[in-house]
Amino acid sequence: TKGQLAEFCNSAYFDAWRYAPEMMLNKVYTQLGYIAFPDARTYTKREVRLQGLTRHSNDISAGSLDDSYSAGMRIAYATHREQSLVAAESEREIRALRALDVFLKKNMPPALPAALVALVLTLVAFLTPAFRPLSVASLLCCLYFAIPAGNALTIALVHALDNDRYRMSYGMILLFAIMATVMLLASFIVERVALGFPGKNAKT
Repeated sequence: TKGQLAEFCNSAYFDAWRYAPEMMLNKVYTQLGYIAFPDARTYTKREVRLQGLTRHSNDISAGSLDDSYSAGMRIAYATHREQSLVAAESEREIRALRALDVFLKKNMPPALPAALVALVLTLVAFLTPAFRPLSVASLLCCLYFAIPAGNALTIALVHALDNDRYRMSYGMILLFAIMATVMLLASFIVERVALGFPGKNAKT
């Protein structure tokens, strides 16, 4: 039954942590390398064939919901499943922009160095009065990195990030965080040029 299967999976997972914690920790550590130094598949996928996805979804989903669900939920599910069955017969696909795919493969931005830069800039913003106006922006950059990091840690604990569809779940916000850090660094440089060295201003 489903209950017995769930109980077996939970037991196997926690037994792995109990009897081989060093192997599980090593697994989590190595999996987090996928977010620290992401590859192009984290940010983009060359093509997505919707026909195969919808057929797989229909194959693993129930034909209908039982009476434990509300009437509205059962109607919504039936409507969604009917639309999925229609979509499964189409030949639609989503293709990534060729230019974006090539750019990301040739210029893959590492996430860990960018996150460390964001953290350092945040400390500078809070500890240096001249850069205090950039403190909120710095905190936001750190938050942008924390969101995909939490996502990746959760997946690494219970599954594996070498499956690129899991990495793509946080790829876009991770790329946004890296670009935001670049803009933040540029703002610090502009502020430095406009105000001069903080120590010099402090003396005057």
